[in-house]
This record gives sequence, C-alpha cells and structure tokens, in this order.
Amino acid sequence: MVLLQRNDERGDPNATKNPTARMIFKLAKLSKKDIFYDLGCGHGSVCIWAAQICKLARGIESSLEFVDEAKWKVEKCGMTNVEIIHGDFEKRRFTDADVLYCIRELDLSNFEAWSRRKKKRNLRIVTLGPPPVPIKPTATRRAYCLTSFPYERAKSVDEWYRAVLGTNHMSWKELRKKYKIDLSREALQYLKDDLCKEYRNKFKNEARRSLKQDLKRYFG
Repeated sequence: MVLLQRNDERGDPNATKNPTARMIFKLAKLSKKDIFYDLGCGHGSVCIWAAQICKLARGIESSLEFVDEAKWKVEKCGMTNVEIIHGDFEKRRFTDADVLYCIRELDLSNFEAWSRRKKKRNLRIVTLGPPPVPIKPTATRRAYCLTSFPYERAKSVDEWYRAVLGTNHMSWKELRKKYKIDLSREALQYLKDDLCKEYRNKFKNEARRSLKQDLKRYFG
C-alpha cells in the first residue's frame, strides 16, 4: 500500500539526510546496545550514522551498484561495526534486530512474519508513513511512525486514524476540523476520501483506492 508520493525518493540512494536520520534514531530510542537495520540502505549513510550510536548497524540492499558504493563509504569512514548485505529484506526474519528502518512499502505480512521471531527482542520499526492497516503506531514524528512489538491492532477506522495522527484524545469530527486547516504542513495525508481529495497532489490515485480497500477489508 503506497500512502505517500515518494517517486523522488524511491531509487535515491541518499534519500534520508542526516537531520532526518537523527530524528529517526531519537524516535526509536536507539541505544549503544541495539542492532540496527536499514532496509534498502542505498549508499549506507544511515548505517554509518547509526553505528556511531548503536552496537551494530546492518544495511540490506538489492542493488549491487549501491552495495559496492556503500561498502566503499564504510571502508573510507573506517567503521568496524557496519555491515552491508546484498539481498532482499523480504526474505529475512531479523532475529537479532532491535530497530528496523524502512522508507519502502511494508505489508501486513511483513509485520506478521517478524512478530513470529523465535528470539523475542524489543523490536521497533520506523517507517515513512503509517504501518499497514490495522496496525497502530506507537508514536509518530513528522512523516515517520514508530511501531513497537508486540504491536496493537485498531478496532475501528477512527481508532486507526487517531493513532496514526498521534491525536488519540480527539474525536473524528475534531480531527477533520483540525487537519482540514493544517494537515498541508504534515506528510501524513491519508484520511477519509474527502481529505484525500483535498490533498490529492500528495497522493497517488492507487494509494487512495488501496487505503480505502484496506480499511473496508479490516473494519467493514
């Protein structure tokens, strides 16, 4: 499910800049005891920055060209706690991971697979945009959402909206009134159809259809 129009970022090996990465580390409460994974690491910059804080940073990248560039950057920086791995993150269970970071689309099946890991660690996932319906994010910061395991599932559409927007204390009517005014300054634009239309320039048509279908599938 694609919720944000990210064509300019997809394929960019340096999509996440340093200030954003620092914000993400803070959101995930990344510590020196953690093992960090960047799913689709590009040129490896986020892994290099994460390694300055955590025990070990690993980047998974499907492009051999990007892998070679990332390994060169790691070697140039002299980092000994960064690993760049060529492969598809969809096929991995991340049994040793504490924090996963991904700006690509993740499906509910990804979260379900990772929740069945044998080693029960305090797994946290930071995504660009919300986790898939009906998973409730634990916290939000700008366009990014943190989901901690074991995750919770929303019981209604309104509950999911409020969790994603970080406004659990507000009713749907209050949400609509508030975000009709200032959601344009936020990156989280995926409410009901009427709001989607207002912010159509930041949506893909298939994103609106996909979100509507997912909400109907899980909440009727």
